[in-house]
Amino acid sequence: MQRSIWFVLDLTSTKRGAISEQLVAVANRLRAEDAWVTMVFSTPPASQALEALEALGVDVRVLDFRSPRAALALFLWFREYRPDIVHFHFVEPRASFVAAAKLCGATTLVQDHSLGSPRAPARRARELALNWLVDTRFEVHDAVPLARFEGRDGASVRRELGIGALPLVVAAALDEMKGGDTLLRAVALLEPDVHLAIAGHEGPSEVTLRALASTLGIDGRVHFLGPRDDLEEVFAAATVVVVAPESEEGFDVAALEVMAASRPVIVTRSGALPTILGDAGIVVPQRDPASLGLAIRTVLSDPEHGSRLGRLGRKRVEEHYSSDAYVELLMKMYRRIFLRSEPRTAPLEMLQLA
Repeated sequence: MQRSIWFVLDLTSTKRGAISEQLVAVANRLRAEDAWVTMVFSTPPASQALEALEALGVDVRVLDFRSPRAALALFLWFREYRPDIVHFHFVEPRASFVAAAKLCGATTLVQDHSLGSPRAPARRARELALNWLVDTRFEVHDAVPLARFEGRDGASVRRELGIGALPLVVAAALDEMKGGDTLLRAVALLEPDVHLAIAGHEGPSEVTLRALASTLGIDGRVHFLGPRDDLEEVFAAATVVVVAPESEEGFDVAALEVMAASRPVIVTRSGALPTILGDAGIVVPQRDPASLGLAIRTVLSDPEHGSRLGRLGRKRVEEHYSSDAYVELLMKMYRRIFLRSEPRTAPLEMLQLA
């Protein structure tokens, strides 16, 4: 018999890249180590992730976490299958779910997905309610698969924009709350050959930003790319990338993707972003076009400095924020649990975690 690990995933599993790819990487490692893996999603996973998980033999289930019977459904599953570990990945704390696992004798792990973000009093109270039920609680950031950013040159994007070798500033998913207004005003302070490409969602915010670009007289060199499935190529085309939220976000995977693409990145002093970046980029205040413009000019005026920041960013992701590093961290945690606990049913073959 094999060890059994269940994942209870209260998150947006259809989010591009990051989380779905992490789950597939973890499942692949666990299945290679001969462990049974079950994943319970709060919403159906993206089709590509679902196919990859099922191909690995993962038991994929979907449960409406908002249902008043969700905790009971989990309890019945846990009682039937007797998992050794239940790994919860929460956006919002759910004490009843963790209690269901504890009542069935599982070791409980709770992964907090809000690294660095401020917590409202009500949220903190719910988190405290979990403490006596949790065997291990930890915060782990998003991670990125490095291979996705290798072998890219961005030439197709530059041809699409018709800018040749001109300086290109790239920003992803900007709107009024993500620093779009500040970024446009910063670009207006730069030399007239600097172009800006904004990739992200269409909607009212784009209309507002287009109007501002026209007012600032830079609409001819601001490119709205809309939703993109090729952000790897967009980042590769960039001379510098700006990730400039103006709200206290806990973590922005876009910064990691830029670093993985070996491009220099400028971030605002928001949430965990300065910690993520370390010395591999430039940090500026929020809502400060002059400081942001100066930071962009600093990178554009010294290509070697920009290249050095890109190399430092890539190295930092390789060491701390890659999918491989994430999987290794989890496997070490699982190993410690398995080594200090007896199998739930005898005889169980010990999972060998290298």
